[in-house]
Amino acid sequence: MGMFDEVIVDVNILPDLDNAEREILKEVAGWQTKSFECIMTNIYIVEDNYLKWKHNFSGKTYLPYKLQVENYEYETVPLEERPHQDMPFIGSMRKVNIKIEDLPYTGVFDFYTYRKGVFDLIWYECEAENGKIISIKKI
Repeated sequence: MGMFDEVIVDVNILPDLDNAEREILKEVAGWQTKSFECIMTNIYIVEDNYLKWKHNFSGKTYLPYKLQVENYEYETVPLEERPHQDMPFIGSMRKVNIKIEDLPYTGVFDFYTYRKGVFDLIWYECEAENGKIISIKKI
């Protein structure tokens, strides 16, 4: 399986989902991608308030969404604060100085989810230009 990043997205903006899929995804799904650095960070697809009023820009129709990324540093957790004293490597690092910043990504990336016994793989392809979402389509 390997490392991945998680995509945080409101399932209500995703096209081609039936109501049953949409309701299940609101409750249980996490979206993964291996299209970025695979460092276990969060990639957000969020509303872009600037694009709401500038929806038609340079002849392209943008969706009013953009990409953001969670950036952070790590610090070592003191031994006495770790959850398992007998296994000191568990919980030895924690995120600090967490910042959510715009991600100026240009290209196509995929994100997907799967729940065994609930639904098959659901896969999306998203195209962005300088961090602005151009298209999202179900594959």
